[in-house]
Amino acid sequence: VIIFMAVYAQEVMGMPDSAKITFFIVATTGAVIGSLLTGRLSDSRGPKAVLAWILAGWAIALGAVVVTSSPIVFWSAGVLVGICLGGTWTTSRALLANLTPPEAHGRFFGLYALSDKAAAVIGPLVWGVIVWAGKPLGPLRYRIAVAVLVMFILGGLFLLRAVPEARRPADAIAN
Repeated sequence: VIIFMAVYAQEVMGMPDSAKITFFIVATTGAVIGSLLTGRLSDSRGPKAVLAWILAGWAIALGAVVVTSSPIVFWSAGVLVGICLGGTWTTSRALLANLTPPEAHGRFFGLYALSDKAAAVIGPLVWGVIVWAGKPLGPLRYRIAVAVLVMFILGGLFLLRAVPEARRPADAIAN
């Protein structure tokens, strides 16, 4: 999403380069705020619950971008995407750390990093195929590509339901 947001902003929203720079500064600021907020929420509510809300936020923000051409909605979605991006980084790692035994953290975080790399290849590949195949559709092809990403996010939210609740660090120490 982040990689292609500049292309989307230009091709669908008609945003000039100067506005894109400001947009990414605003979204990055949202990521910092999202990391801080979701870290605190994760401590009090648990990382799985917070991650579920973050995935829903991703789906809402990107879904709004798909269905509207409003600059206000696009900018608002950019802030929410930033918050969700920072929150995803914070809570997903906390969830993994709480679900795995300390002696296996290296192995599981290695798999986490591998899946992150795979997603960094698969996501742009899917995006590229959709944009390439949809060339006759003009800017609509970019909306379709984002809609497919929303489907991936909703699939992840569905799969998250099967993940057990994380043990809190205090609970893990007591056991």
